[in-house]
Order: sequence, then structure tokens, then C-alpha cells
Amino acid sequence: MAVAAEQENLGRKTVCVIGDGAITAGMAFEAMNHAGDINPDMLVVLNDNEMSISENVGALNNHLAQLLSGKLYTTLREGGKKVFSGIPPIKELLKKTEEHIKGMVVPGTMFEELGFNYIGPVDGHDVIALVQTLTNMRDLKGPQLLHIMTKKGRGYAPAEQDPISWHAVPKFDPKTGTLPKSPNARPTFSKILGTGYVKKPPLMKN
Repeated sequence: MAVAAEQENLGRKTVCVIGDGAITAGMAFEAMNHAGDINPDMLVVLNDNEMSISENVGALNNHLAQLLSGKLYTTLREGGKKVFSGIPPIKELLKKTEEHIKGMVVPGTMFEELGFNYIGPVDGHDVIALVQTLTNMRDLKGPQLLHIMTKKGRGYAPAEQDPISWHAVPKFDPKTGTLPKSPNARPTFSKILGTGYVKKPPLMKN
């Protein structure tokens, strides 16, 4: 999509939203690795719902995210690349210094290695800070990754306390906070397969 947008030259912005569970899949990493290679202008928003990855959320991280996505930092960053592009030792030193500074407070080294400029983590429920960061990132060139932290069931106490049970729930009464009991339905294929494997493990051939 990002490549097509650049080919059409219509000024469209490509934004992909992915969860912390889905991003561990091979297809996601393959796509990110490819994006880092062809260097399109695109934004990946990683929605981390506190089930894994990082918990570094707070005023410092929100401030850092806005700082790293701001015009001053990006101008200095790109300017430094141009000035020292012909001096490999200094260029490498600047790169390592930047990685160490960002690595002290953000868990984005892996994404940086894939060719993405990592920003975050940002509190996904802080709308003002999130909009400010997205505004700052709008005109950044190359692959960008914004890491936002959210909480499953935010704003509804029963769902916050038990996010797994309240994931993809059927219709329920929000006043009582109780989930309807599912009727006696036929067992699923995965249930039958799992039970069969436990009762009679398949023979493994060397």
C-alpha cells in the first residue's frame, strides 16, 4: 500500500495498525523487514495492550516521544547525517550515541534494526499527547513506528480486572457486569483435536 501510494503520487499517507500479539507473526516481521529495505514513507502504530512487550509508560516517556518526533530533533538528526555522511567513524559514533540515549528509556532497538524510526511508548489513552505525537510524525520521512500502550477494557471495571474473559464477548448487561452463560453447543474442531491428541498421542517417525 505504501509503495502504491508513492507511485500514484497523490500525497496519501499509509498507516498500519497492529497489536502486540499479531506483530510477533512471521508475516508482520517480513513486511517490516521489506519496508525497512525499500524505505517508504509510512507509519506503523503498534497497539500494546499491556499483555506483553513493555510497561514503560508515564510523563517521561510521553515527553520523550514528543521530543523524538518533534521538528528540532528530526532536523538535527537528518542534518547530522548529511554533514557526517562522508566520515564513517564519526557517523558510526553518532549512530551508536543515539541508540544508547534512546535505549535507556525506550524498547525500540529491534524496530530500529529493521529500518524503522521508533517513537514511544505513548499512553494510548492520553488523547492529547497521542494527537500531538501523531501530528509531529505526520511529515517524517521513511518508515516510522509509534508504540502506544493501552489497557484492555479501559473504562469498564469488570473488563479491566479480567481482560481475557472479556475479550470478544457476546451481548451482556453492563449494569450487572456478568457475562451470559453460553448454551450447550457442539464442541469445536480444535477441542476435539486437542482431546484426541491427549488421549492418543500421534506416532512420531524419525
